[in-house]
Amino acid sequence: MWETCISRCYYAAYHEVAALLESQGGYAQQRWRHERLAATFEARFIRQGFLFTKRDEDVFRRLLRERYAADYGNVQFTGIRARRVLEAARQLCNRLLEVISSG
Repeated sequence: MWETCISRCYYAAYHEVAALLESQGGYAQQRWRHERLAATFEARFIRQGFLFTKRDEDVFRRLLRERYAADYGNVQFTGIRARRVLEAARQLCNRLLEVISSG
């Protein structure tokens, strides 16, 4: 039941990271592979350390792991776990949107 929530939390962040890279990172609009998107986000916006932190990268990668577990794993998520993922996604998405909007 909670697996759909987990997956959508990740995809909300996925689309915002893609929008950030395409609007401010100098990348053309494209269909991003998940690991490549995370690596490019890290290289372009995390390592430089001025817009996002290592914690932001960790949250994004955690959302990806949780999404894999929700979509492909034999895991039953609880409401508590789903709320934690939702809150992490909300905070990251707010930070991403803030940067995209200021751009």
